[in-house]
Amino acid sequence: MKKLAWSLCLCLMMFQSVYADVYWETVNETKGMPQGMPPNMPKEMMQQFNKTETVKNYMSEKAFRSESGETVTIMDFDTMMVYHLNPKDKTCTKMDLKSVANNEKMAGMVKEMQDGMKITPTTESKKVAGYDCKKYQISGMMGEGEYWISKDVKGYEQYKTLSMKMQAVMGKTPMFTNLTGAIGKMEGFPVQTSMKVMGMTTISTLKQIEEKTFDKNLFKVPDGYKISDMPSMDAPRQPSKMPMKKPKAN
Repeated sequence: MKKLAWSLCLCLMMFQSVYADVYWETVNETKGMPQGMPPNMPKEMMQQFNKTETVKNYMSEKAFRSESGETVTIMDFDTMMVYHLNPKDKTCTKMDLKSVANNEKMAGMVKEMQDGMKITPTTESKKVAGYDCKKYQISGMMGEGEYWISKDVKGYEQYKTLSMKMQAVMGKTPMFTNLTGAIGKMEGFPVQTSMKVMGMTTISTLKQIEEKTFDKNLFKVPDGYKISDMPSMDAPRQPSKMPMKKPKAN
């Protein structure tokens, strides 16, 4: 549940940083090891945590799409539905953010996160990926990090307009309104972010950004996919079906 709540927070951070009809790529470098994992893990397992990949993002006024590795995420702003697609086996899980917002456990968890989230502007500045950026410090119960923000990114004024629209959409649920309001304190596009969460560090750097016009089908689940609901956070865990090993006879 905490991972899902944190994913929602990061998702909303991203929504505060884009505008209509835009495509951008980031290079994400992840390193470290999740908390609680054994120290001497096989090299093959460590590679899944320590990797560099390009993330492709598509934003229109109606929807958002992100492609990372073999996973595709789509969010419809009007319906507040999120779809996680696995193109390899043509499966999809869907999640209704309105239901998530009305879930007492999730709402409480996100409130705890947003109450503990602190966004602090600094006087530090530097050039990142060709943009003059200003540094913001972020800290909270799930981790800490820094955002290098720039107003020079093309489409910043359009971003402001979309931010207001997104807050209006999210305003139907206080859980999202408060969070987007807090994140909105950062003025500019996040050219580079560095977040340390649960033992892992992810550095995301803007690679390219351009205005485009997208086909509406880009934000729909393709035909032929098997769609299922994401398991409820309140659903009881199923007991393991693995057979118990019988003790060896003396």
